[in-house]
Amino acid sequence: MSRPVSIRNSLILLLGLLAGPLRAAEVRREPSPLERATTYSVNQDGCELRWILRRHAELPGFGISERSRCGLDAAGQIPLRADLLRAVLADTGQLAGWRDFEWGRLLRGDANDVYGSRLARAAARSPRWDKSKGRLFRNPQEINRFVADLLNREAVFPELVAVFAGANLELKVSGVEKVLVGTERQAGIATGLGQAKLPFDCIVYFTVTRKTAVPGR
Repeated sequence: MSRPVSIRNSLILLLGLLAGPLRAAEVRREPSPLERATTYSVNQDGCELRWILRRHAELPGFGISERSRCGLDAAGQIPLRADLLRAVLADTGQLAGWRDFEWGRLLRGDANDVYGSRLARAAARSPRWDKSKGRLFRNPQEINRFVADLLNREAVFPELVAVFAGANLELKVSGVEKVLVGTERQAGIATGLGQAKLPFDCIVYFTVTRKTAVPGR
C-alpha cells in the first residue's frame, strides 16, 4: 500500500523541477468583470488546471477555487500549480487580500482522486473511526471536524503544500463539508481496505498565510 509523498520529498521534487530545464506552462487569463472574477488556467501534458479568482462583493480581498481535468499524478502537477501561483502572485501584489482557497471535492474523476484514497486510508488508521459502522466511535456529529483535523495531521496534500511552501506560504485545511462515507467499491476508488466504511470525499477549504520567521533560526 502506497503512502502519501512526504512534504520534504515534494519540496525536493519541486526544487529539482524548478532548477532543471523545465518547459514552463503558458498561463492563460480570462477576466469576467461582471462576476468580479478572473480564471487562470494551464493545459499541458494532458492536464488542465484552473484557478478561479473571485473578488468578494461585501468584504475586501478575494478567494480562489480550483477545478481540474488532469491525468498527471500528484507530483507531476506540482510545476503546473507553481506556474498558476506565480501568475496570481504577480497580479495581486503578492496575494494581498487573499482570504481563502477552495479545493472543491476530493473526488473529481481525474488523477486528483488520489487525495480521496489518502483520506480513506488515514481514517482507517485512526483509533477514533469505526470502520465497520462508518462513523466515529464517539460524537459522530463531529465528522467534519474529524476529517479536517485528519487532512492536516496526516499530510494528505503534501504536493499542494510544497507548491505554496516554495513561495513562503503556509497552507492549512480550515474546514470541510458534505463528507461522504462508504466502501472502496461505493467510492469507486482503490484503497485496499475491502469492506471498511470510510470517509472518502468532501469539499475542502484552505487558508493561506505567510510563513513567519522563527527567532534564532
